[in-house]
Amino acid sequence: MGWCLGHEIKVDSNPFQKHEIGSSQDLCIRGTIDCHRFVLIWTREIKGTDRGRDSQTSDEAASGKTARIQGVVTLYQPANRLFFVQDETAGIFVDYFDDLFQKGDQVDIEARTAQTSHSPFIQPVNIVKTGRTSLPPPSKKTIASISSGGGQSRYVETSGIIQRMHGRLGNIEVIIADGNSRVRASWPSTDPVKESDYVDRRVTIHGIPTIDETWKPDSSGFRIRVSDKSELFIISGTFEDPFSRSPIPLDELSLSQPLNSEGHRIHIQGTVTADRPGYFFVQTDFQAIQVLKRHPQTFSPGDLVKTVGFLKRSRMGYLLQESQCIKIGRGDLPPSILVTGQQAASGTYGNLLVRLNPTLLQPVKKELIYVDADTSTMEIQLQLRAGEFLFSASYPWPEGNESYRKWTTGSHLQLTGVCQNLSLDSEMKHAGFNIHVPSEEFITLSFVSPPKKSRFLIGFLTGSASFLSMVIVLFLLKTTSLKKRKELTGIKEANLETQLENLCKEAYDIFYTHDLELKIISMHLMVQSRSGEDHLIRNSPSFKTFLVESFASDYPETMDRVVQTGKPERLVVNLQSSEERETTWEIILQPISIQGETDRIQGLGRHITNQIQREDAFRKCEQQLLDAIQDKKSLGKELHDGIIQSIFAVGLQLEDCRLSIPTETDQGGVREKIQRANDQLNKTIRGIRNIITGLDLHALQNNNFPTEIESLLLSMEEQEEFKFRVEIDPATASGLSDFQSVQLLQITREAVINCIQHSKADQKEIRLKKIDGLPMLEILDNGIGFDPSLPGLSGYGLQNMKTRIASMGAGLEINSESGKGVRLTIRIPNNSDS
Repeated sequence: MGWCLGHEIKVDSNPFQKHEIGSSQDLCIRGTIDCHRFVLIWTREIKGTDRGRDSQTSDEAASGKTARIQGVVTLYQPANRLFFVQDETAGIFVDYFDDLFQKGDQVDIEARTAQTSHSPFIQPVNIVKTGRTSLPPPSKKTIASISSGGGQSRYVETSGIIQRMHGRLGNIEVIIADGNSRVRASWPSTDPVKESDYVDRRVTIHGIPTIDETWKPDSSGFRIRVSDKSELFIISGTFEDPFSRSPIPLDELSLSQPLNSEGHRIHIQGTVTADRPGYFFVQTDFQAIQVLKRHPQTFSPGDLVKTVGFLKRSRMGYLLQESQCIKIGRGDLPPSILVTGQQAASGTYGNLLVRLNPTLLQPVKKELIYVDADTSTMEIQLQLRAGEFLFSASYPWPEGNESYRKWTTGSHLQLTGVCQNLSLDSEMKHAGFNIHVPSEEFITLSFVSPPKKSRFLIGFLTGSASFLSMVIVLFLLKTTSLKKRKELTGIKEANLETQLENLCKEAYDIFYTHDLELKIISMHLMVQSRSGEDHLIRNSPSFKTFLVESFASDYPETMDRVVQTGKPERLVVNLQSSEERETTWEIILQPISIQGETDRIQGLGRHITNQIQREDAFRKCEQQLLDAIQDKKSLGKELHDGIIQSIFAVGLQLEDCRLSIPTETDQGGVREKIQRANDQLNKTIRGIRNIITGLDLHALQNNNFPTEIESLLLSMEEQEEFKFRVEIDPATASGLSDFQSVQLLQITREAVINCIQHSKADQKEIRLKKIDGLPMLEILDNGIGFDPSLPGLSGYGLQNMKTRIASMGAGLEINSESGKGVRLTIRIPNNSDS
């Protein structure tokens, strides 16, 4: 692509289609083209890259470089201040809003480049319209790609299901979804829209993805700008009553999204188990789902409802969004399931009605919950403990009923409610759970812990009453059996006192909530560890007071990411105790949202100081092991370069002596004796080389087992009659762990030495394969064999082999008879079972 100097415009410059134009006077909108001052370039040279988000661009766009762009207008809406031009390489925003162009105009632009915080753009100096042409073919993008910034400013095509449609500020806005990805699209129009004509339709839409200045939680940070309604193409969908569809059983949602829905709305029926501002829970038998309300509706536990909505997989399981709901009657609640804290936190009982028997950790609190900007509601918040698990429970404030005031720290409760798990990561591992109690009627008080100040009085009154009762009974019955009864009563009272003390002790972990300014809203602190240390101080106004100075910035940065992404994050920080002693904690930060906006952070902390110390000790041991391995390698090098070379030199000297003795003058067989001595030296060299091989077995981790077996045999075999036949299944060998491979190599080495020295066999084999699903190593020969039952066969070599086999949890079988060879069979457990 290029320009001819001296011409005002280039007519045939459309990268998409040739065109015909009239006079240049009709086409010149503003100014003329100076070819010497502005150089024609591709749009992608300004954008820096056309991969991913436009924020990944060069810094040159921000420096006001001169540029000349030739392309077609893909979107022009002066009222909305939108002007986009595209050439063969990319699309770009033009900072020019006079009502002079329309979609499909071909333009030449002299401009200067500029850069916003999210995308480059151009500021025109001169603009020339050179004709009309068709739009470029749209680039096909998924909604997930657009939601992450892909294709920004470029003419694209995408498809999805319309989940919402409404008019707003002279525009029609729709929410389009594909799977779990959603994006907002809009075009100018003042015509009234009927949402039911579009919702639940699968559509294809053409437009320009841009940054969304009016971003909301129900869409991504990008939106698709569409010229008009003509660029929305309906693919499928019907106008039928959504409630007329057959209900989907909830148990189908426990595995995957129903195949017949294809992303459209689904219809479910069930019983309401708990109702909250903005959402409620529906259950049938032992399957349940959370439903997000589209309109303000109130349900009571036991209401039978029909609801239709779009299924979405969230971090906490399936939920139904953009829902329409109707009540069809009343029924009984599904049976609740009695669970422990560990079972509730496992994720197995998510959204189901459960029963727990927890202990109250903090005084009962009332909390104001905002439904929207004009509506709020009051809830009761409980901080509880079930076993080793801390959790919260909430229910609507029972106005006029303050029976909850008698619940004190340490009280035992029995409550029934919906278990909602707090998801930790993409693998759906759960960090904890909350319980949504339908109402105060679903909580009963099992035991009230008396205040500390009244315990002495209660004990005194109880003791006095017991003493008085004892005197009366002694006076009436005059039997010695009452003394034993008194002793039993004292034991029970002592046990009760111990139990009360244990109940009032707070948990070893921390569980807290603070706002976005780190101001503490509620906190359950570790009062005392097993060593008696006071780790944290109570009633601090800010969580900053706990943070060691070096972590004062890490914690707020992590909190900001949790607020922005809405996803929990884990971090390790050092906290300072009241004695200014540093302790290490692993903390999970979980966002708490009210009407889609995060306004506080919930933290779960685990004390890991001892764990960190153990890991440091492990790393030291690991380094010592590496040093020992290095020492072994050094020893092997010394053996090879020093001792072996010296012995080999002695052998050469002996051989020279043997050859210097003439055969005819050899008296007493001196030549033969020298030869035997030389053979013995060669055997000694082979033994030392075997020792070196054993010292360097750690290198097996970087090689494969068959190669190491071949290397081992090459180092030990010297004559053809000692050759072994090797059959090793590669898949079986690759399934061995590093530890198993090292042990089997050493066992093979010991067996081969015995075979060479004692078997007198001419057929020898080594096999590794799987039999009945388990790896099996066989070493066999057809030599003289031996009787395994004879004494004296428990030498060092065989004992060493048995020790290594036992360390793997393997089985050993020896089959041999005199004159019938030996078969050594080792059955190895699978790597995951060993």
